[in-house]
Amino acid sequence: MLLNRRRFMQSATLGTAALCVGARQEPASNLEHTITTISGKPRERGRQYGAQFKEAIHGFLNKEIYSSFIGKPNAKETILRFAGACTKAVKEYSPLIYGEMEGMAEGTGLTIEEIVLVTNHEELWHRGVIKATNHCTVFGAAPPDTRDGDTFVGQTWDWMESVYGVSSMLHWKRPEGPSLLAYSYPGLWTGAGLNTAGLALCWHSGGGDGKEPRVGIPAYVLIAQILYQDTFKGALEEVRRATHAGWFVYLLGDGQGNLATIRGTPKKLDIILDATANGGRLRAAGDAKVDLARMQENCPKVKAKTTIDAMVFNCAKKEAYVTRRAGGVTPWKKFTF
Repeated sequence: MLLNRRRFMQSATLGTAALCVGARQEPASNLEHTITTISGKPRERGRQYGAQFKEAIHGFLNKEIYSSFIGKPNAKETILRFAGACTKAVKEYSPLIYGEMEGMAEGTGLTIEEIVLVTNHEELWHRGVIKATNHCTVFGAAPPDTRDGDTFVGQTWDWMESVYGVSSMLHWKRPEGPSLLAYSYPGLWTGAGLNTAGLALCWHSGGGDGKEPRVGIPAYVLIAQILYQDTFKGALEEVRRATHAGWFVYLLGDGQGNLATIRGTPKKLDIILDATANGGRLRAAGDAKVDLARMQENCPKVKAKTTIDAMVFNCAKKEAYVTRRAGGVTPWKKFTF
């Protein structure tokens, strides 16, 4: 399956925008992804994460939320009011995640509304006036098209140049359910990821159906809830149960060969199992089956300066591979549980 944000935008949808181009090519030794382990019960995890990334979360909130969206066209009071309403929705939908976010507030010294506001970045982007340019590509492959019977989910991550080099990996250890290898940004602890049950999720933004998000579950919070599940069916049930706030196109896969495209807007939700209707799923070429190398090669080679990172998750082997600039700056780095 191949879902390209630029083509998706041309069919009445929008992808996550990048703010500027012309990135520096820093030495790879300074940019390889690191991994941080966060463990404990939900509130303890949140507090630990908030304290460890306190400065970075404050920086993301000030630069990527307040500086980017206040007056464009939102007043600070308006976006905080929206975040406050979403906070109540999160508490009702997932008390567990609400507990994590309460811990994050304690660890950072921010209010819980500000913690939720960070996770509202996608919804705020749709309310703002930032111009769309290049967009992420999401792709996957599953049996019978893969060499070893594995299921792969991957993407390029095209975003604001201001956050280039900021992403890292988290080992989010959860005693109450599956643990995660999460691709993360400050305050966005699950931007994409893979869990110990073999579920993996990559995504890009969506569009259509109006210009205003509704009060509900932010896209980044919903990603966490999906990856906290131990079955493909359970993950889809959590998606259906949520009143999601905005726009997204998720690609969900598991180690049993299941793939689904999940499209949400404030007005509707569509789940396409296997997603062959999109016509972009990676297929075997004759006797040449899809493998890790082909998945990595499918990532554009720095064709857009807005490509921040790229990632491939092997659901069957429970392996994550991440690189800066789609392999153009750092080598692919492997992470496992």
